[in-house]
This record gives sequence, C-alpha cells and structure tokens, in this order.
Amino acid sequence: MNLFTTGKAIFISPNYSLAYIKYQDKTIELSARVTSIDKASNGIVMGEKVFVTFKNRLPQNIISGKTLKIKGRFLGYDELLQEFKIDQSSVVH
Repeated sequence: MNLFTTGKAIFISPNYSLAYIKYQDKTIELSARVTSIDKASNGIVMGEKVFVTFKNRLPQNIISGKTLKIKGRFLGYDELLQEFKIDQSSVVH
C-alpha cells in the first residue's frame, strides 16, 4: 500500500511520526484494498490500517475487497486505534 502526494511515494512503515510530520494536513492520494465499510461513520478502512471518511455521503459503488483510489486530507496516525486517518476524501476515477 502506498501513500503519496505531489508525485512522491512514501510507504507505511513503523516510523509513523515521520509520515505525520511530513504529510499532516496535506492532500494525498491512496490506492489500496477496501478492507471494511462503516456506513454509520461515513467511512471505510483501506489496507487494514487507514480509516477514510468522505466529504459527502459514502459512495454507493464501494465494495469491500476491491482496490480503490481516493484523494483526501491526511490527518495523521491514531495511536489508540493504530491506524492512519484521512478525511474530506473523494473517489478518484
């Protein structure tokens, strides 16, 4: 799974603080497998480690297990839930 912004790719690694410092509040794109869908919170989990919420309603065509590309604002890493957070997302076609 890649997180990338402005053409530069970073890979999710044990050094979560580096990603947080470099990409916090920046728009990034993510391409990964949808691992779960949470309709109640208008979000999905991608690659088992990234929780994504959408600007508008949860798109109807999202299918768990399929690869999806989104664009959104990188918020950082949630230590408690051990996942990255992205909000204000939209699907990239």
